Amino acid sequence: MSDFLSLLANGGFLVIPLIIFALIGALISFNRLFFWIKTVNSFSTKDVEHVYTLMAHKQFEDAKELLDQSKDPSLLCLKHCLASKGRIHSQILQSLAQQKLDRARKYMGALETVITVSPLLGILGTVMGIITSVTSL
Repeated sequence: MSDFLSLLANGGFLVIPLIIFALIGALISFNRLFFWIKTVNSFSTKDVEHVYTLMAHKQFEDAKELLDQSKDPSLLCLKHCLASKGRIHSQILQSLAQQKLDRARKYMGALETVITVSPLLGILGTVMGIITSVTSL
């Protein structure tokens, strides 16, 4: 632990924001990783095929029950279409797609900021280190 603190002290005051940005970037990356794993695992081709089979046999109530239990994004769109009695409302589907995109883009602004600012802080630290070593000569 003392080695880490001495490393921080030798690095200067710019090391603290770099560590904070690294932690924020790692947390956002893990959050997005778990989001995409959860999203990919929510797709179920077996459920989609089963719903289409039920609908082909005009068993709309059974299909609606299966749709209510499903987390599959494509089945959620189909659920909204069935709720509108077969009329596809493009505004409903666009709204649903926009909600999914908003969830997919969550924290991207913060991650872009970390990606932009961290190298600049590193360069600033390098320049300050060069200035410090030149002035000590």
